[in-house]
Amino acid sequence: MATTKTLCPFCESPFVTRVPPASLMDTLATLISLHPFQCEACKKRFRIKQQGGQSSSGQDQRRKSLRVPVQIPVTFESNEVSGEGMLTDMSLYGCTLDTKQNLRSGLVIKLNLPASTAGKPNSTPQQLATVMGVNGNRVGLKFLAYSFQERDALTQTVTKSVKIFARDK
Repeated sequence: MATTKTLCPFCESPFVTRVPPASLMDTLATLISLHPFQCEACKKRFRIKQQGGQSSSGQDQRRKSLRVPVQIPVTFESNEVSGEGMLTDMSLYGCTLDTKQNLRSGLVIKLNLPASTAGKPNSTPQQLATVMGVNGNRVGLKFLAYSFQERDALTQTVTKSVKIFARDK
């Protein structure tokens, strides 16, 4: 799975999205292949040189946000089932969970992430998610409403994972 090398120049978040030109300068810059982007984490705008009609950071057009590869072991629980698995990709809006447990679409689960992702000692971040689809052992999850602190912790977790993944290549 290919990942983008586009990171926000301000906060180094991988969650950058190509946006429409917002000013005359943006419009003129696109003539020389400098396209406007916005960071979803810090909300700052910037321009990046891109050749051709590439999509927003190369991401799948049906997604709101870039999904990045991760390897994060998690446990989960719901009113029907509990178990463990591995998050294999993640964005600010959802993730893919590999698990041997049988989960069904529409099920709401609570993900328990490793304590090291919380940024605070002895704290285990938890994230509510709903199962959007199941394909064998792969489960697509959509994150449910969360606080600004939880969103920030999630952004930091994914950003750290991207940096580790890029360094390993």
